[in-house]
Amino acid sequence: MLAAYLVDQKQTEDLDLIVNDIAHELYAQSGHLAVSVTSARKLTNNVRAELITMLRTGTSAKHVELSEHIDPTLLGGLVARTPNAILDVSVRSQIKQLSTI
Repeated sequence: MLAAYLVDQKQTEDLDLIVNDIAHELYAQSGHLAVSVTSARKLTNNVRAELITMLRTGTSAKHVELSEHIDPTLLGGLVARTPNAILDVSVRSQIKQLSTI
């Protein structure tokens, strides 16, 4: 039904957004939180555990699923993206903030 409506209304380019919203809502209702984490280097077990604990506390999620990515241009730190928020504690963003002062 939804697919037919999107085709009829010529809104098929929005399909990815809609699917992501539905997936996020299903995850949220079941206590899951999907987080995309980009860091300059592979996360250590301690950093991973601390990040999961912080995300559980801040969102009341029962389960946190991390999708980890490496981006050496961050220099250090990490960027964690949830469907609703971004936590950017990367060195690159800190340098950008300092350059605007």
